[in-house]
Amino acid sequence: MVSAVANSFLVFLTARVLISDICYAAFALLFILLSEVTDNECRATHAFVSSAVVLTLSLPAVDVVSWLQPSWYLAHIFLVAPTVLLAVLSSLIQESPIWLLASGMTQQAEENILRTRRMSGIDPVRAKVTFRALQADINTDEEAASTPPSSSKTSARSVLFSCRSALSAGLAWFTVTVALYVLFLPTSTKPWFEEATYIVLETLFHFAICWYMPRKVMTALTRVRRKTISRRNHITNNAQTNHDPLP
Repeated sequence: MVSAVANSFLVFLTARVLISDICYAAFALLFILLSEVTDNECRATHAFVSSAVVLTLSLPAVDVVSWLQPSWYLAHIFLVAPTVLLAVLSSLIQESPIWLLASGMTQQAEENILRTRRMSGIDPVRAKVTFRALQADINTDEEAASTPPSSSKTSARSVLFSCRSALSAGLAWFTVTVALYVLFLPTSTKPWFEEATYIVLETLFHFAICWYMPRKVMTALTRVRRKTISRRNHITNNAQTNHDPLP
């Protein structure tokens, strides 16, 4: 809301930084939970759609409130309601299985991941295998954290790659912020035309990504997670060898 009424770029940029930090923190928690309770084939699509709906509907919703010209109290109640709903839902959902595993609550983590995967329509056997793979990942991360780096050259290369990634993301975010600021400037066109154009372009953009994602992005994700999938198969073979019953 502050971004929409900012009369200078400095105020707009400051508001965007604060709002983006809060939104990205909420999105990070949402993506972590989605990655744990969904399957590989639909994980990226679900994560993208969950954020695309918010990005598409948030700006028109604020503009609708401004057009209705409600009282100060009603306007803020309408704007605060989504935040209150998010806080309530966050207190009702189950804890992250990975966080429970890292905290040593293995039984509760297993119950949560089996319950959520069952609600998502995923086979319990695959859910059990996924849980064991998460356990193996946690153990591997703990061992890697306790092991000193192999060489200073590798460490410097990793830091350089991280800095380049952060710089690229920052430049992209700043470019998008400038584009959004231009959209908020007063124009002679009718407001409903701008809103309709925004919704149509956002919908087409997200639809194109959802259509393109399974063909390209999911292929990349499959390559990245190849090591984890191999570990899952290894765990499954060990379970069958040891005659460990899977629910």
